[in-house]
Amino acid sequence: MRELAWLLLLRDAAGMIALPANTSRVILNIGSHVTPIRPPDDGSTIVIAFEPVVGCRIKPRPRLYVVHAAVAADTSLSTMGVYHANQGSSSLSPAYGSMDFAHQVQPSIIVPVLPMRTVIASIPVESEIWLLKTDMQGWDYAALVGAGELLRRVHYIRSECWLANTRPYNGPENDFCLHVLPYLTSQGFELVHMHGNSKARAFVNNWKGVTGMRDALAFCETTKDRPARAGLLEADAYFKRSGARLPPPTGSDWPFPASGPPIQS
Repeated sequence: MRELAWLLLLRDAAGMIALPANTSRVILNIGSHVTPIRPPDDGSTIVIAFEPVVGCRIKPRPRLYVVHAAVAADTSLSTMGVYHANQGSSSLSPAYGSMDFAHQVQPSIIVPVLPMRTVIASIPVESEIWLLKTDMQGWDYAALVGAGELLRRVHYIRSECWLANTRPYNGPENDFCLHVLPYLTSQGFELVHMHGNSKARAFVNNWKGVTGMRDALAFCETTKDRPARAGLLEADAYFKRSGARLPPPTGSDWPFPASGPPIQS
């Protein structure tokens, strides 16, 4: 791994990152914590992980780059609260209401924030953006919207979102039914699958049945009138760009086909 604290600022004259000559695919892992996606063994795919708080603890690996910055819709310096003893819930926003992790384990820190649009624009057009994975503690939706038309460079998206108008953090909007699903659908992405945390799986009957747009719309219909409240009902939503040329990513970060029923665990 080459650890580049300011990877996106060290660009060539054309405004692109200078990637290894054999790089054909790029995986962007926004909010990786200490366990970023491992680069596949094909030798031509790199992973760029963004982790502003604990990036120095990430284990070095070949073809893994670490950027010590947060990602959102706009460029800024921002304060980030650090929750949990393992610093696993760092967020640009304060916890919502009386969430059980609302106590910070250390004072807020100041971090650089890069816009998603800049992140995508910095990848040379000769390299395909295979997967964009976001785990941004509520800022996923705003960052996706901020990418604008450049989001269509991405073949597959795995994005963390909130369910049933619950919110662990105060400020950002990141509800699956209200924000993420309608927006990504409007941008030409198709829902492939959803996978919820343990609380979400208990909340949704037959969770593994939510494998496409029809099931998602049915689920959203049952939750559309729920008032906003503090809660931790989260899910990863998996999307494929319509007309994507690349096959689905491999490994645990995309554990099922790009279409059809999910692989049962």
